[in-house]
Amino acid sequence: NHAWGNATFDDLLSALEQASGRDLSAWADQWLKTTGINTLSAEFEVEDGRYASFNVTQAGAAPGAGELRTHRIAVGLYKLVDDKLTRFHRVELDIDGASTPVSELVGVDKADFILVNDDDLTYALLGLDEGSPRFVVEHIDKFEDPMPRTLAWSAAWEMTRSGQMKARDFIALVARGASAESEIAVLERILSQAASAVKNYADPVWAQAEGEDVLATLLLNGAREAAAGSDTQLAFIQALAKVALNDEAVTFFRELLDGSVE
Repeated sequence: NHAWGNATFDDLLSALEQASGRDLSAWADQWLKTTGINTLSAEFEVEDGRYASFNVTQAGAAPGAGELRTHRIAVGLYKLVDDKLTRFHRVELDIDGASTPVSELVGVDKADFILVNDDDLTYALLGLDEGSPRFVVEHIDKFEDPMPRTLAWSAAWEMTRSGQMKARDFIALVARGASAESEIAVLERILSQAASAVKNYADPVWAQAEGEDVLATLLLNGAREAAAGSDTQLAFIQALAKVALNDEAVTFFRELLDGSVE
């Protein structure tokens, strides 16, 4: 339709509306003419082990003008059973304001862990409820599905960057779950984030006294525990090579160089 000419924004929107059969003007105003990202969180009350109320809250887009947007999301409820963290309930819905009630979850058993943006359906940050950060630190390696595990990693990192999670807790999270991470791209990212947490977000006194040694040790343990020559081992070794080494890590690299370890 626009060969040998210049298409405008309205032309683009018209083509999208024709293909989808929907009026996208409000969507364009919300998503294409604004900046920043919203944070979605769960707000709930529990009675007798079941949800008496459940709402999804949305913080205004930041940085930006604090816009609230329409999001298509899935809320996933996860339970730890037989040492495995699996989803036992899922609700999909649209939200469009500061707080949206989720009536379908009223009366449902309380979850051990809630993912407000389960399956990563929308572009948003995930806010964890009060008990979830500690639960994630202790059970990140129990997720059976890599998707919710990846979302949990991302939520923890964003909380670390914003000062809601201590850097040392993020390091403990990585120490707990890195060796169990099956997705190499995710593993490489969280190892890099662990190094950044010690360098940029940790208490400098703790980082120098303990943090650097803790980081080197967790990377060294990961390299030793991974299968020789695997992508996982390579990810740990490359991350270790970029941080301050303790004596044990120096010995490991010397042994790697002379061929006495694989």
